[in-house]
Amino acid sequence: MAATHRVGMLVFPGVTLLDVAGPAEVLNEANRYGARYEVIPYSLDGEPVRSSTGIQLAVDAPAAEAADLDTVLLPGADALATEPLDPDLVAAATTLAGLAPRVASVCTGAFLLAATGLLDGRRATTHWRFASTLARRHPRISVELDAIFVADGPVDLLGPGHRHGGERLTGGRVELLTAATGRVGLPAVTDEGVAARQPDVPDQRGEFIHWSTPL
Repeated sequence: MAATHRVGMLVFPGVTLLDVAGPAEVLNEANRYGARYEVIPYSLDGEPVRSSTGIQLAVDAPAAEAADLDTVLLPGADALATEPLDPDLVAAATTLAGLAPRVASVCTGAFLLAATGLLDGRRATTHWRFASTLARRHPRISVELDAIFVADGPVDLLGPGHRHGGERLTGGRVELLTAATGRVGLPAVTDEGVAARQPDVPDQRGEFIHWSTPL
């Protein structure tokens, strides 16, 4: 039987609910096929937080009490790209990242991951709407504005959709999930409004999904 893979997720007020629920559902689905993922949500103070939809999210503990993690997952929020980051949130993300051999972010969670310094000197991407902002804010990161998947050595940046992003949570690497639509098979859209076309990619059961431009 496979060992349990512990995924620590940092949630905070205003976090995008889909960025939390999407990866959690994917990992739960993977458990049906033999994986053993355990998702442990943390907040800054151990108190519940309200998501972008107003739904309250319970957590297991304060981020400072996290331990024995295999992966750290940083979900996004529009505010991460449009407002100054809370220093306490950045500190918590940095602490959590130091506890696991792999760190991932979802969508605009790239801004929080970038603030930890782990993306310096690497190629990166995020939600197309905020890619230019990420590039301006973090000049040491080579941001690919219209990419939905970037591989740079130990760093994978992938999307669109939370499903396939979650399915790539494998291997001991820093990974970035850029969830653009939340629907499998729909392409990301660049700043110029042009849909990116991607090759066929296998899903977790060996089937193939064809990424295509919209009608």
